[in-house]
Amino acid sequence: MEKKIILVLTLLLFELGGLIAQNHNHENYTKDSIAIETQLDSIEKFINYNERETAYRSVLEGLKKYSNTSYRIGKVKLLERASTLNSHYEFNLDSSVYYLNEMLKLSTEIGFEKGILWYEHSLGKVYYVQKDYSNAQKFFESAYKKSIDLNDSVSMADILAILSNVQIINNDYNGAKQSIREALEITKYYNMERTDIMLYDRLARIFEEGKQYDSSLFYYKKALEISKSIKSRQGIITSEFNIAYLAYLQNPNIDIARKLREVMQQTKQEGFIRLYINAGYILSDVYEEKKDFEKAYTTYREIKNFEDSLIGNERVRKVVERESSFYLNQKEIENQQLLKDAEIRELALYNRKVIIYFTAFTLIISVFFLSNIYKKYKVIRNNLIVIRNKDRIIFEQEKELIQNEKELIEQKLELQNKELSSKLMKIYQHQEIINNITSELVKLKNELASIPKGSKEAPSKIQTIINQIKTSNNEQLWDEFETTFNETNPDYLKRLSEKFPELTPNDIKLCIFLNMNLRSKEISVITQQNTKTIEVARTRLRKKLGLGNTNSNITAFLKQI
Repeated sequence: MEKKIILVLTLLLFELGGLIAQNHNHENYTKDSIAIETQLDSIEKFINYNERETAYRSVLEGLKKYSNTSYRIGKVKLLERASTLNSHYEFNLDSSVYYLNEMLKLSTEIGFEKGILWYEHSLGKVYYVQKDYSNAQKFFESAYKKSIDLNDSVSMADILAILSNVQIINNDYNGAKQSIREALEITKYYNMERTDIMLYDRLARIFEEGKQYDSSLFYYKKALEISKSIKSRQGIITSEFNIAYLAYLQNPNIDIARKLREVMQQTKQEGFIRLYINAGYILSDVYEEKKDFEKAYTTYREIKNFEDSLIGNERVRKVVERESSFYLNQKEIENQQLLKDAEIRELALYNRKVIIYFTAFTLIISVFFLSNIYKKYKVIRNNLIVIRNKDRIIFEQEKELIQNEKELIEQKLELQNKELSSKLMKIYQHQEIINNITSELVKLKNELASIPKGSKEAPSKIQTIINQIKTSNNEQLWDEFETTFNETNPDYLKRLSEKFPELTPNDIKLCIFLNMNLRSKEISVITQQNTKTIEVARTRLRKKLGLGNTNSNITAFLKQI
């Protein structure tokens, strides 16, 4: 008894421990989710106030602090922010791709579909920064489809905003307009003002490309208005520059170069690297238009080198590290390689000759075989066409024969049905005549029997005639009728007898009459029985057919056998 009590107490303690652990895990999840979401809000504020370094530091602190958090969706969000800050602002693409891969791995592991959506969106941005617009568009479109499946309207708007820029670069202005209109419907509903700035800016660019300067100016001013309302420095600088450049397009005498240099200085100081690069390229184009080719080239090389250094610096550093790790080993084997260089060159030359000869021989043989294969293919294809034509002709002929046979069978069946109905009508009329004669003879017998002095011999002879008429059955007519019925309904009586072996000959006759839709009165005339007797026979037949306790129609049932 004591052992049982100890065992029960032990189980209770284990259960209590599990509940405590589960409650503790739930508390940690709630605590981490609140803390991570609060930190993410702070990161967004840092980005909005152009404090990107602070934002990136905060992301790295969050990833380190919550590396083992139970709120793993929050970790996915931190990884997404780290990737975006590296690709969009710092141009550190290798780090961006690293965080993207970590985000994809974790999202797949926990089944977080939105994380996979963010992965494709962010990877598209990486390709966009590298100016690989084809791959960028592919990932943006895939991410957009996923956002529709997940009903994520905010992601839809963000993706459409950057997708429209790729479409503009590819001169797909109609597609870009469609993307912008769809995005604006979403951003207006969710008050996504920063996305509105990008959308109006791109819509203005489309009208600018089409030389519709009034419409372009209208949307640039809308972008500037929203930028000022939310105090977006990047938006304000971009919109003011775009308005100034639009004025230059309308009046080339304006000194736009000075404005561009001011914008480049200002954007570089405030850290708007992408805007700085774009302004530099435009300044180079302006110098070229003014025939100042030296400044145009100098400006272009300066901006190009700066951009290349931003995009490629991390990759170059890693390549150098990898090369340095093998430097000593390479030095050790360098002397041996020098001794074998002559032999290797000779062998390489010989191998190249062999490869060339072998390739040429292979090509000649391949051409020969392909030519033969093609000739055989043409012969086989022509034969197949001939065979198909013959098969089609045979098929059409067989089809016509089958159709003719079908029509003959249908005509024969219709003729037999008419013949069957005709014979049944003869039996019916014959029986009616017999019944009428019988009735008249009965009446005559009764009249003769009522005569007092009459002889009883006449009534007796009349009775004999009546009996002969009543007992005479039209065997020949019935046999003919049954033969015709079997021809019209082959194997019907055989199937009926096999399925219901307890049926009597009279039952089978009744089944035939019912199959032909005869009423009880018509059956009574043919069989020389009164209607009540026929109804009783029908009731017995229903029971033998298993329809006694059902409302099934006996005629329909018999037709299905």
